[in-house]
Amino acid sequence: MMRHELQNSRAVPGFSCLKMKQELQERVYRETEGMTDEEIREYIHQGAERFDHESQRRKAATAREPKYKKLADHLKNLNGKTVVLTFSEIEKILGDSLPKSAKERPEWWNYSKQSNTHPYAKQWTEIGYKALLKNDTVEFVYQ
Repeated sequence: MMRHELQNSRAVPGFSCLKMKQELQERVYRETEGMTDEEIREYIHQGAERFDHESQRRKAATAREPKYKKLADHLKNLNGKTVVLTFSEIEKILGDSLPKSAKERPEWWNYSKQSNTHPYAKQWTEIGYKALLKNDTVEFVYQ
């Protein structure tokens, strides 16, 4: 089951109360943010209570860092210039597609030191860039 199917699905087998269904779907959606489809399948297969989701997320984020380092390297070569890139330009730099959440959620682009959320965004944050999602583009502003 893919992430967007989790968000858009209306029924969760085994629950009869609509409120419980919605709460569970919201929880699963929150907890699977940033996971690949394979990780989501494993999460569902093992069950939310038994899945060591934090360690899996850290492993997945660490594995993705080299991918996003390519984008940081591209930005480094701009020597502090602000640049606007389309999703397709970013995907070309990465050599891979962006996740759906990157195209829809501004917070995907921002690293938070306090909560260690979105660790891949640390790649461009540490070299002085802030990313702003604007329609079908991302503006990287050097600060």
